Amino acid sequence: MKSHTQRLLACLLALIVSLPVLAHAATIDNATANYTTNQLTITGSGFATTAPAVKINGASVTVVSHNTTKIVVDLPSGLAAGSYLLSVTQGTTTTSFDLTLGAVGPQGPQGPAGPAGPAGAEGPSGPTGPQGPQGPQGPAGSAAGYTAKVSGELLLPQNGGVIGAITPSIATAGYYQVNASANLYVAPGDFVYCYLSSLFLGQISPSTVYQLGSSIASYQELSMTGGANLSAGDEIELVCVSQNYNNQSAIWTGQLNATQVSTINNNPPKLAPKSKVNAILPPPLQ
Repeated sequence: MKSHTQRLLACLLALIVSLPVLAHAATIDNATANYTTNQLTITGSGFATTAPAVKINGASVTVVSHNTTKIVVDLPSGLAAGSYLLSVTQGTTTTSFDLTLGAVGPQGPQGPAGPAGPAGAEGPSGPTGPQGPQGPQGPAGSAAGYTAKVSGELLLPQNGGVIGAITPSIATAGYYQVNASANLYVAPGDFVYCYLSSLFLGQISPSTVYQLGSSIASYQELSMTGGANLSAGDEIELVCVSQNYNNQSAIWTGQLNATQVSTINNNPPKLAPKSKVNAILPPPLQ
């Protein structure tokens, strides 16, 4: 009969023999393709001595040779360059590896821009910003202006006409627009006309004419407009003439305004005025 100790040793030995062999997980260090032989060499550690199952992207490949540190498999025909999932299965243990086949090429040129998308909805208006600082004052304009008024009642003399109003001397040469008005007393049977005149140029506007019957007197208001290229030193005059020279017709009130509208003057300078005194004047321009 066996002793109690012998039976216990026999039981322990049988238990050890019946335990499964625990597999160690393998490690893949590298995988290199040989396009001449169209094979892939997988190197690592912990491979089993039995043939493993090798797959590339889930497709099984043929194992050519294997040992505990290297496995050689056939590459599938027509496998293009790119990245693939390599797996090695030994028993119930699978080891995976990111496999890259072929060199990575340079980045391609940027493609053309796509068509612009539709405009988005307009956003809400933002708050009003603070008022900016006031800018500097601009330069003064080049336009010059002159005004003259009739000073009291002026009788139209027997020797012809009278200068009812005259501006100061023009300081800046150029083209001037002139307008004027006059309130007249026209004696019975008289023939009165008024016009604008330049000291250097003479008459510069058509005449405004009033003629009355032999027994009628009247108060009349006249308006005149003219324009001329004036030289520096010139003056603008409001002139009225009594055709009958009866020393009864008169200018009561009046005013003229001359405004420079351009600095261009096509007239040569005048050295002496044509007339600045009451005189027999030429017939009116109709």
